[in-house]
Parts: sequence; structure tokens; C-alpha cells
Amino acid sequence: MGESGDFSINLVWEILKSKKEDEAEKSVQTKKSKKKQPIVKEEPFDPAVPPFFCTKDRILLKKGKVETLTIDFFPLILERHLCKIIFLDPQVGEFQHEILADVQMPSELKEYNPSKLTTINVDVSYQLPIAIAPKNELITSLKKAYKDKLYNSGKMKERDIFLQKIQNEKKPEIINFDVEIVQANPSFITTSPVYSIVDTSRKIKEAQKEKEKKDEQKKTTSDTSFESKVKIFP
Repeated sequence: MGESGDFSINLVWEILKSKKEDEAEKSVQTKKSKKKQPIVKEEPFDPAVPPFFCTKDRILLKKGKVETLTIDFFPLILERHLCKIIFLDPQVGEFQHEILADVQMPSELKEYNPSKLTTINVDVSYQLPIAIAPKNELITSLKKAYKDKLYNSGKMKERDIFLQKIQNEKKPEIINFDVEIVQANPSFITTSPVYSIVDTSRKIKEAQKEKEKKDEQKKTTSDTSFESKVKIFP
């Protein structure tokens, strides 16, 4: 870049498919192409929290000087992410940088040591109770961090879109988890391949709302009755 300029910043991101996924999809498309089938459009992935975020909308770049731009990364899914940072000044021109981010497995939420609970003997079967919460606290904290970024940067439009998406998010009452056990000897530990977890807090909240609604209806009925008595017996 030979000149100074006031550049707008635009982030364009996408989720990249692995080679296996790409080859599998091409194989399926090849088989489908032999038969006439209706084209089904996939719904675009539109998360409440975008994987890449920048607090700045513009940056002033002066000739011969280096500026630092901070890009926040909020990974919510276990995939490879690509972000294109596009800088544009109509008077100077356009250039871009790319960020390729590989997302790894998260750290363990909790470690269980059965030997601390009971004595483990050879050739004896044991059952280890493991409490699994229906909410992921790491995702909750990530959403809060993104919300704080929006408030601090003054991006009200993005903040309103985020709050609307959070409000419209479908929160299932029952969550089904696929369970995979990784161990040296598969015969040591066994479990059900699928677990269903019920979010009991939702039922409690719904019951509380229903109770408040009935109490409000009783109060309204009582007030109406009192007004009638006043009119009849002035």
C-alpha cells in the first residue's frame, strides 16, 4: 500500500468442511445426479454469536506506520473457520487478510476419580454416578463476553440483532447426547450410547409462571367483585 487512507473494515467468515466431509458430499451428489431429484437448499448457518468480531468499523492507516487490529474469535462448533478481513478505501483501493482457525476439543468440564469414593477391587463391577447439567456454562460465558463486547463498542444495531436471536433461540426441554468412551481397553468401562437429559428448571419456571397467572386472575376477579359491592351498596 503506497498511500495513507481511511479504510472500512468488513469481516466475511465461513465454516470450512474437512476433506472427508467434502469427498463424502461429492460422492452423494454424484449418485444423486444420476437420478432426477428436487434441489434442496441448505439453511445458512447463522449463529447468535458470530465466530469473528471486531470492535472497529474503520481504521486509519498512514504510510510507513504499522497499526494493530484486534479480532476476537468465538468458536461455538468443532469445525475449521475461515475469516476474510476486507479493508476498503474508495480513494486508495482494497486489500484483505485471512485468518484460518482450527477449533480443538474443549478441556474436560470435570474429572471423576472413583477410587476417592470407594475402594476399587479387581473382578468387581462398580457403578459411577456422573451428574450432567443440561446447560453448558462455557457457552453461556462466551455469549456474555460477546454481549459485553457489543455494549462496550457501542454497536447498537449488532446488539439488537444478538438479543433478538437469543430471544428466538429454541431451548429444548429434553437434550439427547451421544456418548463416546475413549480408553485403552474398551472392556473396562461401558455405558449407554445415548443419554437424554431433561431440563427440570424449565418445568419449574413454567409452573411458577402458571401460578402467577392464576394468582393474577384471582386478584382481578376479587377486585371486580369488590367494585360491584360498592355499586350495589353505596
